[in-house]
Amino acid sequence: MKHIFLNLKRFDIPTDYHGVNEIAPVREWGSYIVSQLQDALEKYRETDVEFAVYFPEAHILSAEQALKKDSMIQLGCQSIYRADTEEGKNFGAFTGNRTGNAMRVLGCKSVLIGHCEERADKAGILEEAGCRDQEAVNRILNQEILAAQKAGLRVTYCVGEKAEEQSRWKETLQEQLEIGLAGAELFTGNNAVLIPGALGRRYPWKAVARNWALVYLGNFAGALLFAYFFVYLTGVAASEPWNEAIRNIALAKVSMPWHVVLLKGIGANWLVCLAVWLGMCSRGAAGKILGLWFPVMCFVAIGYEHSIANMFFIPLGMMQGAEVGWGEFIGRNLIPATLGNIAGGAVFVGGLYWYVYGTGKAKE
Repeated sequence: MKHIFLNLKRFDIPTDYHGVNEIAPVREWGSYIVSQLQDALEKYRETDVEFAVYFPEAHILSAEQALKKDSMIQLGCQSIYRADTEEGKNFGAFTGNRTGNAMRVLGCKSVLIGHCEERADKAGILEEAGCRDQEAVNRILNQEILAAQKAGLRVTYCVGEKAEEQSRWKETLQEQLEIGLAGAELFTGNNAVLIPGALGRRYPWKAVARNWALVYLGNFAGALLFAYFFVYLTGVAASEPWNEAIRNIALAKVSMPWHVVLLKGIGANWLVCLAVWLGMCSRGAAGKILGLWFPVMCFVAIGYEHSIANMFFIPLGMMQGAEVGWGEFIGRNLIPATLGNIAGGAVFVGGLYWYVYGTGKAKE
């Protein structure tokens, strides 16, 4: 699959105003670009090419109105503001700023963030304010990325070094990636979230495997440290009936047949990833809370097996005196629960979503 991203910069400015636009009147420029491009793209299938065009804000509406029903063009905007409208908070006090929600309702599906011209602009403003922190620009761009994702926009994140940074290009790119893409990660949620892009060949499977491995190990370390330092050492669960309950939970989880844990793992992450999907789809705080709460509440009430939760409960039970060994924990619970979680999230949420919306099957 080919991925083509076209940034139109400010090519709309006519030559009379020292620009380069000679192809269409400014008021018709956006619709003209779309009409010409989508006709040329009709010979391609949606599964063969992803084509995103990033317009100056003034032309997004006319460009959207020119789109055909099954157009291959994915409308995009050129960066967004790092904050947005929120229910019960900010109703729209963003004079002079381009928010994610505003771009979404105009018809944008994608956003270009971190272009060298945007980086230079932000660095210049910070320098005028006396700030010479090289990481500040990346932190601001990270806020833009998070705001874009919250608004439901796909992000094309630009990285690259300036001429004076070429001697340390690896460090520069690493900073741009690590800071710009920073955010909390949950292994089971990533089972679903990363699958559509991998199946659509937007990034390789080895990148998915690397993410899963690192996040899994990080979740495991965090669960163990929290159980030991903040529960066991503090004596939070030392008294009855909590002590006995925790031991019984650990024993019950390693006493189930392997196939039962596997199936319960599928059900658990199917529901957890649906919760993640619903949370991502909702724009208001109330909608996100309801979307997250119901599926998670269901998997807990049913008694399904969540590998990351078990990284906390079973070791804590062992610390509290449950007669469970590490071999039993890993072999009888953690491995089947993890495999089930991967199947539940990757196949039944991420994979199905890609099949319906990413391959053109729904349109056929």
